[in-house]
Amino acid sequence: MSDLNLLSDNPLEIESSIINAYNALRLEEGEKEITTASPIYIFLKSIAYVLSCYSALINEKIKQNFIDYATEENLDALGKLTGTNRLQATASLCTVRFSRVAGTSNTVLIPKGTRITADSVIYFATIENAEIPAGAESIDVIASALVAGSSGNGYGVGSITQIVDNVAYLKSVENITESKGGTDIESDESYRQRIFLAPETFSVAGPNIAYLYHTKSVSSDIIDVAVVSDEPGVVKIYPLLTGGELPSEELLTSINNKLSASEVRPLTDKVEVLEPVKKEFNVDIDYYLYEERDFIADEKVQKVVSDYIMWQKSVLGRDINPDKLIADLQSLGIKRVVIKEPVFTKVKSEELALCVSVNAEFKALEIE
Repeated sequence: MSDLNLLSDNPLEIESSIINAYNALRLEEGEKEITTASPIYIFLKSIAYVLSCYSALINEKIKQNFIDYATEENLDALGKLTGTNRLQATASLCTVRFSRVAGTSNTVLIPKGTRITADSVIYFATIENAEIPAGAESIDVIASALVAGSSGNGYGVGSITQIVDNVAYLKSVENITESKGGTDIESDESYRQRIFLAPETFSVAGPNIAYLYHTKSVSSDIIDVAVVSDEPGVVKIYPLLTGGELPSEELLTSINNKLSASEVRPLTDKVEVLEPVKKEFNVDIDYYLYEERDFIADEKVQKVVSDYIMWQKSVLGRDINPDKLIADLQSLGIKRVVIKEPVFTKVKSEELALCVSVNAEFKALEIE
């Protein structure tokens, strides 16, 4: 898209216009044109500079009235015209398992807001009251990070083990799912895309794009969505997260709740929110370098391969295409690439191409 500038803000163009106009007036009065050595010339140049700054400022202010160019609070104001608000930061979620003290048999009450932590940096708290019934040894509860944002993500299974609040007869806690779903405040680009999609939602979520809009409205981490209806009345939603990550069970539940609301879902639709289908592949290549040229470090080759793997899983339904990998490696300066795996494979809209193993081996130097 070309830049939108209603006024010229080029200092040289403005300077030329001012000096030419000034000289034209002098000639009408029978005076000579000014030279670059004239004091008035420096004065006119300074005016041209100020005018160019004001022109640039006016252009920027005008562009803030258009969704393509608006940023920050200006974009927020445009979003309100379609009832689309910027997504705020959300807290990370995980499922934790509380266990009772051995030898006890009474009901153990776990109040909502009971805090737990892995490192005394990020704290989680239970989102509802829970109890370990008499005769049961444990109970599973969803816990939410107390601080919204992505900082609570990535605590692996079994890492959250410290109980902060004292609860009678409670022995231990352990997260049985990795903490996921925490997002920072929505970026301008993500928000801009949802504003463009908003008109599709002026009725219920019948069109594909309307389901896409409502799904992306649950989390700013959702970068792609496949909407599939392969049987009458059934709509299947497959969300993909930033970096090619798969959604957690908690996020799938949140999306399902959003799409199942009566003001969103048509009465005849049954909505199913599912994890994208994994289309696994391997990368196994041999590469050859020019003997007469500078040697290419293996780290650079591995970086290209890693970027290719990320490219494959950054969008749903992207065909597994080894031609892309060959082109990227050759642009690095590699003479020849032998691709053993992958082979070209069609990928359905609800599928995600995921690499499960990588082998990139240097074979030999070859004469050009």
